Amino acid sequence: FLNNERQGGRTKGFCRLDFRAFSRYNEGVKRHFQRIVVMAYSRLKERETVFRLLFIAEHQPELGADELLALSEESEETALRTPYVTETLRGAMDFAPRATKLAASASRDWRVERMSPVLRALLKLSLYEMLENDAIPVKVAANEAVELCKRYEDEKAARFLNGILGTLSAGGQN
Repeated sequence: FLNNERQGGRTKGFCRLDFRAFSRYNEGVKRHFQRIVVMAYSRLKERETVFRLLFIAEHQPELGADELLALSEESEETALRTPYVTETLRGAMDFAPRATKLAASASRDWRVERMSPVLRALLKLSLYEMLENDAIPVKVAANEAVELCKRYEDEKAARFLNGILGTLSAGGQN
């Protein structure tokens, strides 16, 4: 049922459903799977919106969550304001000092201040989702953060982020 878009030997983006395979099933099943794909895609977009707002907060630490949300409404690019975005942004910003301490303890010989703003924003988001948000599985939060890191940083940074998240999730840091 699933088709993967491959590019350079690596799966690119989400799996697409091949709805021709549903020809023998009823339309209700088809609509159900379409909703699942849309929900997964929209959650990724919401997570990316939160990441971008946290990235802005890295450069303008004086801005609070409400100011960042107001900024997102002005921008067409990050105009996604849902309960998930609002709650996750506020939670990640409140969790940021603890996330910084956890990242510092997990990254040997590498101070958090030396990390790129992209990496710091992704650490805050993913650690908040992994440790504070029970609705999101730990592996999903980690994998999504690594995928965003691959998109906005390079492969080396993604491996570094994956190592930190793996260390913290394996150690059960709460």
